[in-house]
Amino acid sequence: MGAEPAPGGGLSPRGAPGGGRPQRGVPAGGLPRRGVYLIEARLEGASLNDAHLEGANLAVAHLEGANLNGAWLDNNTMLAHAVLDDHTQLGDIQWSGVGAVNLTRLDWGKVPRLGDESALKRDASVQEYEAAVRAYRQLAAQLRAQGMSEVADRFSYRAQVVQRHVLRKRRQWGRWFGTWLLDMTSGHGYKPMRSVFTYTLVVLGFASVYYLLGSNVHPALAPLDALIFSVTSFHGRGFTPGELVTLHNPLTVLAAGEAIIGLLIEITFIATFTQRFFAR
Repeated sequence: MGAEPAPGGGLSPRGAPGGGRPQRGVPAGGLPRRGVYLIEARLEGASLNDAHLEGANLAVAHLEGANLNGAWLDNNTMLAHAVLDDHTQLGDIQWSGVGAVNLTRLDWGKVPRLGDESALKRDASVQEYEAAVRAYRQLAAQLRAQGMSEVADRFSYRAQVVQRHVLRKRRQWGRWFGTWLLDMTSGHGYKPMRSVFTYTLVVLGFASVYYLLGSNVHPALAPLDALIFSVTSFHGRGFTPGELVTLHNPLTVLAAGEAIIGLLIEITFIATFTQRFFAR
């Protein structure tokens, strides 16, 4: 743990101002209490579960790997420039209302994911996975209320990823596959470039097959012809690519398959982005 007992009792974080003297507001052998002064405190790996940190000054404190699960914070808690990392646990914190604790002055770029997820093992229980999902969603709500939508979106996406593990643990394979497909094709709406990549991959993939089979029709399909045929087929607006093309022609059958795939992807895109932007 990053904190150590100070002479005379109490918790004195290593490196804190005062040369190792007990910090104000920290009882001997106990958790920090309200109003504690912990500026620049070295609290790496500290266990602060359920600690009452209302009014505490944790500015520039090192909280890498610290466990703040269930800690109590309020609008007087100072976290300016406190240092977090991907091992800091922030689940079930009592935030004293949405947007009450100022989180805008932390470097969230150093927190690609929460410690609540990083601490999970493959054999972790469903409840532990659900706790990590809850931690992400609670934190995202706090950040979004303070205008930090991009950071909030990153944590909302991580919540969806961990939620898929919950579905796997519960053996809900249908929903698991659905969330996996949403992730791969659109990142649950948080990674729009995946949608562009998916669309491009499908259209170009079918266009390549159409071109290879283009000798089955007259006149044979040129590369541009195959691409246009693929785009129109994807959107369900296919046309006859040549003369006397029957319904059982391989090109026609493939076009029907692409239309079905295109319909499913379009439905996925619409549902995902509708939920993403209008159902927060």
